[in-house]
Amino acid sequence: MIVPMKKIWVLTACKEKEHALGLLRNEGVLHIEMPRGITSGDSEKLGEQFKKINDVLQFLSETGEMKNFKNRSGMIEFVDKIQQDIDREKNLIKHKDEILRSLGWFDVWGDVDPKDIGVLKKEGIPLRLYSCNIKFFDELTDKYDLIKIFEKDKIVYFFVITEKTDNIEGCEFIEMPKVSRVTFENELTEIIRELKEIEIFKEQAKYYFTSLKEWAGVIARELEFAKAKDAMAGEEVVVLKGFVPVYDIERVKLLALREGWGYVQADPTDDDNVPTLTKNHKWISIINPVFTFMQTFPGYKEFDISLWFLIFFSIFFAMLIGDAGYGVVFATLTFIAQCLTKPNKDVFKGFILMYILAGTTIVWGAVTGTWFGAKEIAMLPGFRVLVVESINSFIDSNRNNVMYICFIIGAIHLTIAHLMKAVSKINTINFLGDIGWACVIWWLFFVVCNLILGGVVPVWSTYMGIAGVGLILIFSNFQKNMFKGMLLALADLPLSIIGAFSDIVSYIRLFAVGAASVAMASTFNSMALANGVNNILAGFIAALVLFLGHGLNIVLGLMAVLVHGIRLNMLEFSGHLDMQWSGHEYKPFK
Repeated sequence: MIVPMKKIWVLTACKEKEHALGLLRNEGVLHIEMPRGITSGDSEKLGEQFKKINDVLQFLSETGEMKNFKNRSGMIEFVDKIQQDIDREKNLIKHKDEILRSLGWFDVWGDVDPKDIGVLKKEGIPLRLYSCNIKFFDELTDKYDLIKIFEKDKIVYFFVITEKTDNIEGCEFIEMPKVSRVTFENELTEIIRELKEIEIFKEQAKYYFTSLKEWAGVIARELEFAKAKDAMAGEEVVVLKGFVPVYDIERVKLLALREGWGYVQADPTDDDNVPTLTKNHKWISIINPVFTFMQTFPGYKEFDISLWFLIFFSIFFAMLIGDAGYGVVFATLTFIAQCLTKPNKDVFKGFILMYILAGTTIVWGAVTGTWFGAKEIAMLPGFRVLVVESINSFIDSNRNNVMYICFIIGAIHLTIAHLMKAVSKINTINFLGDIGWACVIWWLFFVVCNLILGGVVPVWSTYMGIAGVGLILIFSNFQKNMFKGMLLALADLPLSIIGAFSDIVSYIRLFAVGAASVAMASTFNSMALANGVNNILAGFIAALVLFLGHGLNIVLGLMAVLVHGIRLNMLEFSGHLDMQWSGHEYKPFK
């Protein structure tokens, strides 16, 4: 559920500002609303330091050994030195590339000294360098004083003795270097030496990575505090505005009373930029790492779909991966990772989520008879009893059955969305509009099955669809002027029905990707074992093909989960909930 918030303003004397912020930070429940465009010298300075440190951390790589800075000034000096080296290295590499291009000119034209060209110009023999096609060169000999240098691949390279600075049409003008080859080579040697120095310093700097990361955390906290000070507007009396979960508001009020602060409490309005805090049972909150990974949060007045996301994402994951053997691999790797790490609470949730996803994949793969794409494994006695023949992956005639399951899942998924909307409007008659949409979804389900699978559209479903359209027209925009409300609903209805139809059809991706995964796995098995395993070399090659092939298939499957499994929840399902995912995370000052 999305936790209700209270809006609160805290008022205190300006001279008590830092003391008040310290106490509020210790309380750790107030999400401060930071006003835009208000910054102080402290926050700007800290922000600059924080950015520099993060840039340097990206530039360095972590090492096992660790060295610490003696003090803050030493750390700042180190960061500035690294930052200068980052910029210097970029410029040196750019200059090095330019020199290498210039040296390429000498490889073509030879060791010509540009000074000699300058001497010729002073003696009244100005030269310009060109190249052109050999056929075109013959036409130029009558028009210009030419000195042919050499010919390569039907391209002629030549000098033109001319005072004119206009380029010759049909020829490529070639700029001469300003210094000699020796000068360029000396510069290149110096650049390589400087780059080597930077590389040595980078190797030494790695030992400070951990300490620098700790300093980044310190400065981040100082920056947050400085921004909070900036947010406290006023001169004699300062005011701080923020949001607090409804169950924590008493803590802030008691703190204000104890310290003699003023406060004003109110419910958020539609104009407030209220942060979103979701709070669910532990077993539902295991889906939170997915939302954190995507950096998407529902708006304060939108829906918390954590439960439904967890249920359907698990189903989608299983069907898209489609192989019980891969599920065993996921579970094994998760167990190994868990044994090798000391996870915090959020990482532990990620492990539990992976066990659930691996478990659903094993179940779906077992009932469809898919173990590493090998039909023979599913035929073994212990596995044979688990297979449901009507959805066996290796029977082509079962495709329609699996597609039918996909459409059923889609219809149920979208129906839940409209029932959630109906419940949220239960105090108004408009909820009947979403009941109407639920009816239309199931009528469209039968239409989709008819068009794609050749099924029959029951007469009762048509009547249900007509009734649903009637409910949508009358109640989705219900108002005093009923005729006007119906016209508004009618304007959007045709496109909305087409959209709902295509949304149901889009669940066929679960079948398509899963079938492709099984086909790829079977193909790699055939490739690996086509010539038999008669000797050690053949066995090694077969094992390599199986490892690489199934590894690629797993990676593609995981990519499909990111693209399709998340999409069906974030677009199709959320779209029917009218969710914009416009929220931002509740981050208390602590």
